[in-house]
Amino acid sequence: MCLKKVGLNNSVVKFFNNYYSNRSTTYTWNSFTSLSFNTSVGVSQGSILSPILSAIYMASIIKTFKKRIKNLKEKIPIDILFFVDDSLLILQEKSYNLSSAFLFCSYNIMSKLLLNAGLTMEHNKFKVFYFTRAQNPSLISHQLEDLFSNLNPSSNT
Repeated sequence: MCLKKVGLNNSVVKFFNNYYSNRSTTYTWNSFTSLSFNTSVGVSQGSILSPILSAIYMASIIKTFKKRIKNLKEKIPIDILFFVDDSLLILQEKSYNLSSAFLFCSYNIMSKLLLNAGLTMEHNKFKVFYFTRAQNPSLISHQLEDLFSNLNPSSNT
């Protein structure tokens, strides 16, 4: 369990086990509210504990990501920031071709790590920002979007 690995004592681990056992939830949308149903996965949305538990869970994934990037033959100057379900890959590279290749490689590594952890990336929410001093930056932006568009399962029809 992640909580034990980060050094939390048994009483804290037991609290979370009890807190997340035998839970039920409902969904509300506009004036509709679903019937209550049992849930056994996930962190309660809106809970003050969500960011903390998410950070604990994601720490080992981020550590593995950084280790895999570091062990690549070609060194990728990339870093990653996470907050609950939002992430940011930060890369600094002058060459457009290297930037797109490095981003694509890094994105695939992170996507596979998350999948192995039972999580998924929402490819259709992935955005690429490429800052450049080029004369036609919109062309570069569209090329990067094209590069990553094949990751979106809904666009592969």
